[in-house]
Amino acid sequence: SKADGGTFDGNVTMAGTLGVTGVLTGTSLDISGDIDVDGTTNLDIVDIDGAVDMASTLQVDGAITSSSGMVITTADNTDQLILKSTDADANVGPVLRLNRDSGSPADSDLLGSIIFQADDDGGNTINFVEIITQMEDASADSRSADLFLMTRTNGSLISRIGMIDSTTVINDSGADIDFRVESNLQANMLLVDAGEDIVSIVGGGSHTVGSFKNTLQIEGTTGQTSSMSITRNTAGTSPPYLQFAKTRGSSVGSNTIVQNGDTLGIITFCGADGTNRDTNAAQIVVEVDGFTGENDMPGRLIFKTTKDGESSPTEWMRIKGYGALLIGSTNASPAEGSTAGTRIGGV
Repeated sequence: SKADGGTFDGNVTMAGTLGVTGVLTGTSLDISGDIDVDGTTNLDIVDIDGAVDMASTLQVDGAITSSSGMVITTADNTDQLILKSTDADANVGPVLRLNRDSGSPADSDLLGSIIFQADDDGGNTINFVEIITQMEDASADSRSADLFLMTRTNGSLISRIGMIDSTTVINDSGADIDFRVESNLQANMLLVDAGEDIVSIVGGGSHTVGSFKNTLQIEGTTGQTSSMSITRNTAGTSPPYLQFAKTRGSSVGSNTIVQNGDTLGIITFCGADGTNRDTNAAQIVVEVDGFTGENDMPGRLIFKTTKDGESSPTEWMRIKGYGALLIGSTNASPAEGSTAGTRIGGV
């Protein structure tokens, strides 16, 4: 029946549709079925125990706070999440903040992660890419953090770039992954070949020269791409340097003293023989030429060339530590302590 107004002290059961053109006021509303709202609904507080299925847009003017996770699913290539700021000033916006609000922060705590996940062809859900942040030092007076970019390679997640406190590391996991820098004309202007443990400039690969693979290699097809220069610009007589050093130590940074006869450095000139580049045509060698001590390093300079039909260079000239010049001879005459002189021929 139709009524202009009324009050119900008990329950009202309606088998059909309830149409309200005015205001419906109640202390509570319990609906076990669906609610279909075509227009705008203004609600101060909504407590929903179950799921909410919305076919249109949810307009929220205030904040959204959730104590659980949220999943946004679409069946097409629509943008699932857009953060949009209409602020007209110069300050940053929009802002995506990941906050690890721990009650007991400690060194090495993981602060957050962005994961790119997909199914493989076997139906397994796999993390293919991760961006991970870590608190390295939680001390209030020396806070520091790390950031890692990780990708899956050959089945394993490895760190491709690691920003660790005061160091930025490429290939922090030590995997067989090359690092390559292109220039305008060179695809391999700089290449770190992880598998060969070499650095190549321009050449883009690892090649044996002089019977072993040198750690630093420069290889090109022109004078420009096959050369290096060292220049010092200063208003004085000081030059640039190319320095060789040797110790008898077994670890990096050692200063174990060298001994008489030790080779301190070799400059080798090799040519391709149709098979490889291992054969020496000439060498310039520096050796220790006497007893050594602190601030005492006698040396001799040796020049070698390879004769036709042979593959190893022969010594033809040496300059002794005390100045004697020996050509075609290794005999240390004139003797040490005498005026420097020249010996030609002999043994």
